[in-house]
Amino acid sequence: MWWPALVAQLVATAHPDSIGVLRAARSAQASFEQYRIAHLPRARSGGRPNRCDEVVGRFCFWHDEDETWQATPEPPATVDARRRLLHTLDSLGALLPGDPWIVGQRVRYLIESGAGEDARAAARGCRSSPWWCAALLGYALHAGRDYPRADSAFASALAAMPEEQRCRWTDLSLVLDGLRGRYRRLSCAQRAALERRIWWLADPLHLVPGNERRTEHFARRVINALQEEARSAYGVRWGADLEELLLRYGWPVGWEREEPIGAAAPLRPAIISHNQRESRHFLPPARFVEAPNTILPDEWELDPDGPVTGYAPPYAAVFHALPHQVAVFRRGDSIVVVAGYDVRAGKDQRRRARASAGPGEPARTVARVEAGLVLAPDEIAEPVILRGMGHGPEGVMTAIAPAASALLSLETLDTADSVHAARARYWLPVLPPAQDVALSHPLILRAAPEDAPHPSLADVIPLVRPVARARRGERVGVFWETYGLERSTRPFRVTLTVTQVGRSWIRKVTEWAGLAKRDPHYVSLSWEEAPRPGTSVYPRALAISLPEASPGVYHLEVTVAVPGMPIASAEREITIEP
Repeated sequence: MWWPALVAQLVATAHPDSIGVLRAARSAQASFEQYRIAHLPRARSGGRPNRCDEVVGRFCFWHDEDETWQATPEPPATVDARRRLLHTLDSLGALLPGDPWIVGQRVRYLIESGAGEDARAAARGCRSSPWWCAALLGYALHAGRDYPRADSAFASALAAMPEEQRCRWTDLSLVLDGLRGRYRRLSCAQRAALERRIWWLADPLHLVPGNERRTEHFARRVINALQEEARSAYGVRWGADLEELLLRYGWPVGWEREEPIGAAAPLRPAIISHNQRESRHFLPPARFVEAPNTILPDEWELDPDGPVTGYAPPYAAVFHALPHQVAVFRRGDSIVVVAGYDVRAGKDQRRRARASAGPGEPARTVARVEAGLVLAPDEIAEPVILRGMGHGPEGVMTAIAPAASALLSLETLDTADSVHAARARYWLPVLPPAQDVALSHPLILRAAPEDAPHPSLADVIPLVRPVARARRGERVGVFWETYGLERSTRPFRVTLTVTQVGRSWIRKVTEWAGLAKRDPHYVSLSWEEAPRPGTSVYPRALAISLPEASPGVYHLEVTVAVPGMPIASAEREITIEP
């Protein structure tokens, strides 16, 4: 490498030429990237799919990362070459302390080398334009997982930017799904409210301070700016196609090279980059942005086929859906929300966890769970956030909140051999108090309290099942509250039914014809109760059993019929396992 000698010559010069200093810095950076490309590991035979899921400019992109692929550690020689590059950038940066390109590359390669504290110090020592220095600090803080401070730094950078540049940096066109056309027709000022809602919904976990998905987006903007005037790790000139791939999927976690085959092949090797396998699509679909109150349980798919964008939070090895049950109970102008959870993932997540654990390693045992229950009426109001710590995979949380509909986010971070993140996020409708009779959600219990048909909510909390799930033949407790009976003086009728969901029509026909045994697929109970005038909350608990029920999903419904008033009903699905 000839550039160390040139650097020494520039350092020895009393008044170095700024153009020469910058030229030497860029030459050093280009030499390092050429060296790195030459020493990349060779791609495994057959590792590249024979099709492109997407063609983005010059690049073929595929979504299904090989689950067996692991990044090869960098050769020691490459690590040493980066160390020499950083030494060179330090020397040249001292000669040209206000140059934005040199300080940016210093921060970039310090982060890449794992020297996070040095990267933050370099960003804080930046003497370039205020917005660029703030953006570099946000980038370094984000890389160090200090998301609240990164958010503040990026906000400062955006405030100090020229308006045209701020419009480019906040532009979400490339990462939107379904909203892109409408979004592009808006001015930058008009986009602000829409962007605020998008980022509100896109925050992966409220348990983690800050909004790491938003700071990731602006960190990608910084990386793009660093690449525009630098030698690319892809071995080709940086362009709009690489910018799009970066903004959508982030900076790769590993690289390989394919040597050209045949005499007619180009001399330059083909570079294959790999993104994080556990990336998730946290940006909300268009309908969720336009109407958050339409988000249903289990509807938000974080791992769709062919996602528009992806992000893998570095604090979790796996991010999956959270099995749970939630019930709401009225208390005047407030509500009590009871949320149970079970962090043990479904079959697909268990398979992923086994694959990431490696062959011969023991099964994962959950030892410690950090849980959060969040209720947020919109992107502006202060959310209600309840945090808790538990041991073992299951838990129940209760929160008191204003009696208003809100976006519910039930979240967990559980720790064993690695950290797994899970969440359930959807709109929780809360109807305003009415003059008519109303019911709470039915709450599924491990068992009904003995000799206590009218226990309080506090009595049954220790009995709550984390998930509305039971084994075949197991007795199940059900608890609910009835409201609006304080003025009633006549007996009312209560009915509870459990009906199997999703029997095929062939099964129904063969049962009707007597060709198959009819499953006892339902339970129906009905009785009359005497009112207690002046009682505003009327609790009830009972136990049911499905001793011969086929495994599957069942629909449980409770109705209360008061003479002269509309029938009130509430329902829940319960899963019966073998």
